[in-house]
Amino acid sequence: MNLIDSSIVVMPLCFLNKCEMVKWSPPSRSDFESFWFSELVPSIIDNYRVYTDGSHQAIAGLSLGAEQALDLSWCGKSFYAGIGCFSPVFSRQPVVFDNSFSEMIKERWPSQSNNKQSDVLRLFYLACADKDHLSAETSRSLAEFMSDKLSAAGTSFISDLYTPGFHEWNFWRYGLKCFLQNLDKFWTHNN
Repeated sequence: MNLIDSSIVVMPLCFLNKCEMVKWSPPSRSDFESFWFSELVPSIIDNYRVYTDGSHQAIAGLSLGAEQALDLSWCGKSFYAGIGCFSPVFSRQPVVFDNSFSEMIKERWPSQSNNKQSDVLRLFYLACADKDHLSAETSRSLAEFMSDKLSAAGTSFISDLYTPGFHEWNFWRYGLKCFLQNLDKFWTHNN
C-alpha cells in the first residue's frame, strides 16, 4: 500500500457561507485563516488519526483556492511538505511577471523572504491549462518567480503549464492526479 492510499483528503469550499457564494466574494484572508486553523484543522486532528507535523501534510487548491492554499501555507502559521496550485487566480486581471510581482509576493507573503517554508516544503506543483484565459499568464509569472528559488532550497518544483485545456474541472482532475502521484513518490522515498 502506498502512502496516498492511506491518506485523507479534505476539500473545503473556499467560501464560508452561502451569501459569499451568491455574491462571488470570497472571505477575507484573515477570516479564512481563522476558519482553517481554529476550526477545520482541529476538527480533522480530533476525528482522524493523522500526523500533525508539516512533513506529512500537503495543501492544494484550484483557481481561487490555489491563492488560498498559498495564503495558508505561506502565512507563517503552518508549513506543508507539498503545495499544489492548479490555475491560480490572484485577481480578476492576469498578473504579469516583473519587478512589481516579486514585491507583491514579498508584501503578501513575508515568510517567503525568510525561507522558513523551505525547511519543510519538498514539492511545489503548479499546473495551468494552455487555454486558461484567467490564469495562464499568472501561472507563468509564478513559475518564473518560484522555480529557481525553490530549486535552490532543495524543493522539487514541477510546472505543467502547456497541457491542453481550459479553466475547468477536467484539467483540475488531471492536475490533482499528477500532484498526488508526485507527492506519493516523495513520501514513499522519504518515509
